[in-house]
Amino acid sequence: MANGGELQPQSTPGDFVSAAGLCDRREEVLGRADALAPELRARAADGKTNRTMPAGLSAKVRKAGLFRPSLPASLGGWEVGPITIFEVIEKLCYADGSAGWTGTDRL
Repeated sequence: MANGGELQPQSTPGDFVSAAGLCDRREEVLGRADALAPELRARAADGKTNRTMPAGLSAKVRKAGLFRPSLPASLGGWEVGPITIFEVIEKLCYADGSAGWTGTDRL
């Protein structure tokens, strides 16, 4: 794993990504958003009280790659399309509106 242990999409510079590969990335990134939703919900009050996403939770969202869905895979992002990006934001917002807003700040 590169970038300090962050989970990376499976692609290297110059890789050709087929439609099936894009679909796999979409499912992976949406699955990661779903996996974090319970903790986002549970810690929403902490974020509201402190007026920022708790540092540990922010690190988990970053490690899951949810702050860089539009970044090209060759640079460590998911390289997903705009619809998938909106779906990720939607999932984060359903869990905690502030988390969705935080995610959009990094697009």
